[in-house]
Order: sequence, then structure tokens, then C-alpha cells
Amino acid sequence: MGSSVLPIEIWERVIDFIPGLDEWEAYSKEARDCLWSISLVCRAWVARCRVHLFEIVEPFNGSQAKALMDVIRSSPVVGQWIRVLKISPPKELVDKAEPGDKPETTAKIPKHPPSYHNWIYELLTVLPPFLTKLRELQLSNLPTLHPSFIHLASRFSTTVNSLTLINLQNQSFAEIIRLVNRFPHLQRLELSECEWKRPVNYYKGKSHKFQTLEVRTSDAHGKDLDNWGLATNSFGGIRMMKWSSIGSPVDNGLKGVLRRCTDTLRIATLSFDSTPSDEEFELPSLIDHTKLIILYLARPPLKSLITFISNFPLVAPPSLIHFRLQIDHSFSDTFTKDPKTKGAWSNLDTQLGSDSKFKMLSRFIIFGFGSPGEGKTTLEDAREFFQETMPKVYEKGILWWGPPTRRVHRF
Repeated sequence: MGSSVLPIEIWERVIDFIPGLDEWEAYSKEARDCLWSISLVCRAWVARCRVHLFEIVEPFNGSQAKALMDVIRSSPVVGQWIRVLKISPPKELVDKAEPGDKPETTAKIPKHPPSYHNWIYELLTVLPPFLTKLRELQLSNLPTLHPSFIHLASRFSTTVNSLTLINLQNQSFAEIIRLVNRFPHLQRLELSECEWKRPVNYYKGKSHKFQTLEVRTSDAHGKDLDNWGLATNSFGGIRMMKWSSIGSPVDNGLKGVLRRCTDTLRIATLSFDSTPSDEEFELPSLIDHTKLIILYLARPPLKSLITFISNFPLVAPPSLIHFRLQIDHSFSDTFTKDPKTKGAWSNLDTQLGSDSKFKMLSRFIIFGFGSPGEGKTTLEDAREFFQETMPKVYEKGILWWGPPTRRVHRF
């Protein structure tokens, strides 16, 4: 249809931009839905859309895994399109497995892998020769890291530079580190909601050159990661970090990890969604002496937030270009009416408005406010609040605001 007006190469360039349109998540559901729709518009566009749709594959069960293997066997070029392989058996399947199939929670390694994971082992056996351009391996909902599984997964190690582990339960820390160490070219590591048995000083292993670290974990496990990073010097080159705290951020290893990458860290996302709203901790000390250019704070406790805003001019690095704050919607009303909060923001406005230290700062984004009728501070209330308390920053045109979603508006 449209290819008769413009050369197909132009349309292919347009299609190539679609997966990266979402600022927060490449190949989001919206991007994939868009690619599906485009492929139905014009036959000439199908080939290009297919390339992008195959860049991330995620079989959930044996039948989907078999279909994927059949496609790749019949057309090996498809394997070269795959950049991300997600192996994610449904959590319900693991929970409902026969008692004899479930791994024991003791340190004893089962003689054979769980039978309900046979399709996963078949995938790991068949796919490596075809997936020559695989960059990321994501493993989710696996109740055990059997030695045979670690061996098969490591067949991707020559090309994989990103490893994501999600909801791995009842592991030993040694098993997780053993799996990580089988991938010598890792630049990115993500551990999300993984539970492992406490190690007995098992912090030895290969040193990695991580550039990106994403963690969502509990207090004790965060400390284990910090100790492992210290022992292997694997966190010294981190440039981007996302850390979501489950519990107190002071005692969960976050401060130690930040201390190890002070000179290299440029982008940090610190989320405190599970921290009690009345708990206070030294938030300013987390970013002191860093060289950040982008800082995103999500749902910090109110008391800690006020302390942070009061100390922002002292601890925020001059290199900061983009600051993004998501306040907890549950206390957005207190946020705009509490005298201490107003005083902290007014003082910040004075310092940002006159201090030449933050010449690089181009976006100061605050979001988490509600819509009319929700009983909380509305977007219009937020606008009036910041116009009153931060007039100098407002005049600079760098102040942005928004609801609890990621969409924000410029003042």
C-alpha cells in the first residue's frame, strides 16, 4: 500500500524505530502490538516486522517451546534474529508439581532435574547452535539450578552479555554465583525477588566487569551481594544501577555497593516501594560524592524525602542533568500541605535558582499526584504548590510534573 509511494527502505527505517520509542522499556507490549498491526497493513512490511518480533522470545510451556524449535530448524535464519531468550515456566506449574518432582529445600542436589522442566532442557540442548547473536538470557520461576541445567545454559556464554534471574527460590548462593561465573562476558546482571540460603563466606569467584546492575531483594541478600562484589571487585565499573529495596535501604547492602562504584556510576534508579512511610534513613548519604547524570527516586519515605530535599544542594553532584522523583501517592496530600515540606522546597528553589553549581540540570521531574475526585492532591494542586514554592525553578522551565504514571507534563 504505502510502499508504492515511498521506497521500501524508508518504511523499513521507520519500522526499525518503533521498538525503541518507549523511553522506559524497549520492546514493550505497546511496541509489539504496533509491529503486529503494521505487519497486517502491507505485505512488503511483514519481513521487517518479523525480524523485530523475533528479537525477544518467551516460551511458557512445552508446546510453545516445540513450536519455536520447529520454526528455527526449518528456517535457521530466525535464530539469528533472536536477541533475548526468556525461559519462564508459569509459577503455577512449579507450585502444582508433583511432590516427587519438586527439589528438596536442603543443600542436597537432586540426582535428576525435575521432570516438568524437560522442555527447558530440550530448549537449552537444541537452540545454542542457532542463536548465534543472543545477547540476553532471562531465567524465571526455576525452583532449582541443577548442575546439568547450569552446564547447558552456559552453552550461550560466548555471546550472552546480560543475565536476568527472576524469582529463583530455595537456591544456595553458591549455585547462583556458579551460574553467573559461567558467563564470562557479562556486562549486565539482574536479580529480582530471588531467595537463597545464606552463604558460609562463599564470596569467592571470578571477577566480572559489570556495567549495569539491577537488584530487587531483601536486606540479608543485599548484604550478600555487597560482600560478593567486594571480594571479587565486580562492581567497580558499574555505570547504571537499579536497586529496589525490600526493607530498610540502610542495612541491605545498597550503601556498600554504591561506595564501590562512586567514580563510574552515571545513572541510578533507587526504589523504596516496600519501605514503611514513617521510616527515616540517610537518603542524602547514598548519592554523596557520586558523579551521577541521571537520578530517579521512587517512593521514598516522607521524612527521608524532606531531609533529602533539604540537603539536595549539598550532596547532589554538579554533573546531574536529569532528576526524577516519584512520590508515594498515599501521602501526596501531606506532601503539599506540610509546613516542613514547603520550607524544604522553598529553600531548594533558592539554591537552584541562584547557585551556578547545577548549570547542567535540565529536567526536575516530580510525579505521583492524582486526578480530581481521588481525594488526594490533584495535578492542578501540584501546579499551584510548585508555582508558589519554587518560582525560580519554574521560570527556568526545567520543572515537570505528573500523575503516578510515567507520563509527565512541563510547567
